[in-house]
Amino acid sequence: MKKFLLSIIMIMALMPLTVKADEIIVGEGTDAKNLAPFVNSYPNSWCEVVYEASEIGKACTIGSVAFNYVAGTQLTANDIRIYFAETTKTEFADKSSWTAEEDLVLVYSDTDIIIGEQEWETFELDTPFEYSGEKNLAVVVAKSSDETSGLLFWYCDEIANSVLVTSETSEYPTATTQSASYNKRPAIRFSWVTGDAPEPTKPAAPVVSAEAISDVAVR
Repeated sequence: MKKFLLSIIMIMALMPLTVKADEIIVGEGTDAKNLAPFVNSYPNSWCEVVYEASEIGKACTIGSVAFNYVAGTQLTANDIRIYFAETTKTEFADKSSWTAEEDLVLVYSDTDIIIGEQEWETFELDTPFEYSGEKNLAVVVAKSSDETSGLLFWYCDEIANSVLVTSETSEYPTATTQSASYNKRPAIRFSWVTGDAPEPTKPAAPVVSAEAISDVAVR
């Protein structure tokens, strides 16, 4: 009986006090040769990807995004910016049909970022994004760097649903921008802030009857 009581106390002590953030990965990650969302063969690159509402599966406040790094040369980016926009677009009509800059929300911006250090390259959003869950989500990743040698590879699925633009200038792409190409869609991990998902039901504490403990049992 003493061992039983000690086990119960230890279990209750180890129960988590807070609920961890929820997350979902969109994309099978079957192909390891994709260059999107970051390309270091040009000083500047932009990648827009559309992830459908049915894949994300809920309204939520997105707190971070991560891309699944495979291999390649590490890159130090002078600047990385990530934009979100809710959209009815499901695919790109042509290589110039990416979302206009004024229709995007800047959710992440930082400088001197090393890319290629971790399996999931994670970006904690400066401004958590309130996603309605009703429309698809366009994600635009912009990168500027002085390093233009080597390649970075990212897991992606077989859906050719991203547009990748490379440029010598840092100006946001327009319909006349050249060197745009279709790419497979990079796998992404969305994490949303605690509280968006239903809180798990904690098991009730066991009730130990005092009558069940005899003088012999507690020696």
